Amino acid sequence: MRYGNTILKFVWVIFLTITMTMNAYAAPKNAGKDEKGYFASGQILVHPRAGVDKKKFKNVLSAEGGVEESEIRGIKTRIVRVPVGQEKKVIGRLKKNKHVEFAELDRLVKPVFTPDDPTYPSQWHHTKIGSSSAWDVTQGDPNLIVAVLDTGVDSSHPDLADHMISGWNTASNSSDTTDIHGHGTAVAGTVAAIGNNSIGVSGVAMNVKIMPIRITDRTDGYATWSGIANGFTWAADHGARIATNSYEAHNSGSTMNNATGYLKDKGGVAFNSAGNTGAEQLYSDMPNLITVSATNSSDVRPSWSSFGSYVDLSAPGLSIYTTARGGGYMTAAGTSFSAPITAGIGALILSANPALTFDDVESILETTAVDIGDIGWDKYYGHGRVDAAAAVQMAQSYDPPVQDTIVPTSVITAPTSNLTVNGTVVVDVTSNDNIGVSKVDLYVNGGFYASDTAAPYSFAWDTTALGNADVTLVAHAFDQAGNKGLSSGVPVLVRNIIDNTPPVVSIINPADQATVSGRSLSISASASDNLSVSSMKLYIDGSLKTSTSSGSLSYNWNMKKVSDGAHSIMVEAFDPSSNKGTQIIEVIKSSGTSDGGGGKGGGRGKPNK
Repeated sequence: MRYGNTILKFVWVIFLTITMTMNAYAAPKNAGKDEKGYFASGQILVHPRAGVDKKKFKNVLSAEGGVEESEIRGIKTRIVRVPVGQEKKVIGRLKKNKHVEFAELDRLVKPVFTPDDPTYPSQWHHTKIGSSSAWDVTQGDPNLIVAVLDTGVDSSHPDLADHMISGWNTASNSSDTTDIHGHGTAVAGTVAAIGNNSIGVSGVAMNVKIMPIRITDRTDGYATWSGIANGFTWAADHGARIATNSYEAHNSGSTMNNATGYLKDKGGVAFNSAGNTGAEQLYSDMPNLITVSATNSSDVRPSWSSFGSYVDLSAPGLSIYTTARGGGYMTAAGTSFSAPITAGIGALILSANPALTFDDVESILETTAVDIGDIGWDKYYGHGRVDAAAAVQMAQSYDPPVQDTIVPTSVITAPTSNLTVNGTVVVDVTSNDNIGVSKVDLYVNGGFYASDTAAPYSFAWDTTALGNADVTLVAHAFDQAGNKGLSSGVPVLVRNIIDNTPPVVSIINPADQATVSGRSLSISASASDNLSVSSMKLYIDGSLKTSTSSGSLSYNWNMKKVSDGAHSIMVEAFDPSSNKGTQIIEVIKSSGTSDGGGGKGGGRGKPNK
């Protein structure tokens, strides 16, 4: 064997890896910082309430100096540009706006990647998790797609190239998935490096397809919540059954819950690493994400592996030999590798039984895991260390739970019965199900209004078009099995002011049928309305000359080149309901010697129309 060249190359790869990783943990550039960490400067995430008119939502953002940059595919959350340094203040005001369901910072998160001292190439984790026995059943369905959400993947690596398919760059919205850091290539090899090819290493699911999704364009490795969320939804829309993400994205609020829920609804399963802080993290469990902490060869948690109530499972994460950017190999450590090892087992489970759902895969992984640490679930190892052999064996004959026939329950909590409302009204719905609610639809007097797919379920109901009406609101709640439950009807009294009265226009000068002469003519007009005047327009001989946003208008008409004879002057006025009032008069231009201009004679204006 060629130990000398191999070891020298290996040491050089590790040296480069350590350098890259040190950069990954440096403070990111162009970032804000608070007590929870870094966030993207001048950028926030905003989700409109269901039913909000696009123009109205744009006006809400504009009032805060915000500009919608893009929408996270599938979940309708907007990436919004705001003034740098004002991110938190803008969010605070938007949270109080009834047209906004939630607003949050677009935080920057780093890959949970810790370099390890080089050892001679070894993949001890396959023996620990029973990969060879699992491979007797399946080595991965060649048509199954695993999405790797990371810094890109080296598509020319000899242990990856033949199984690579097209992916996407959510940071630049392009097809460039080149690995700009090295982390992504290492993760990809852990989950799906090609086996039985006489070179390098074997991934847990060695025959599946790899879909690279680059979630960052930053060479320091940091990525935004929006980039990760876009990665999950893009993977879902392009056929991925498994998606693995090795970034600290657990405490990522509503945006990530919605994105992983979107993948789940499309039949996919998302995995995430627990983190490398070495401390307990007070994160809530994310129901649509399987979170994995690390173990060593003795089934003990390394000191750097994060832990807490959000941990579902544990998997090998120390001295993992895998692919390196540039075509080589490396040994590395971190929950960055525990997650893709578990994702690889998830791919084997779905290869053995493609009909399984997210809940099935999670149940199989947790049921077959080797219980280490405290008996039962614990915050260090979750339900235990993964066991590929047992999981694939169970998947073959897995009998899913009895089909769900229980309908969801829902209650409209706001507005209350017989409340008098007008304008835009926030409708809140509480909905529960024995397994999970997939969406809630709002019906107004029996007609569909809008749909919300993520709790808390909330709608912005625009009542202005109804005028004065007695309305009944009903919420329709659906679960993943298609069961539908209806709320009790809530009667609501809609009382909006309906304005059908147009403004009254008065042309003050000149008078109708006046004879005018001179170099110029001063024209003035006013308008009044039962509510308010929003704009006025002046036309001379059908040509628009000026406009104003108030109830008064003045204009100096240059008459030097105006021909003698009759000329029409028309003034239009509008109110906020677009009612229009008009007055038209006629004046007679006569060449004269006077330079003063102005109207001559009396006359009476034509009536308002």
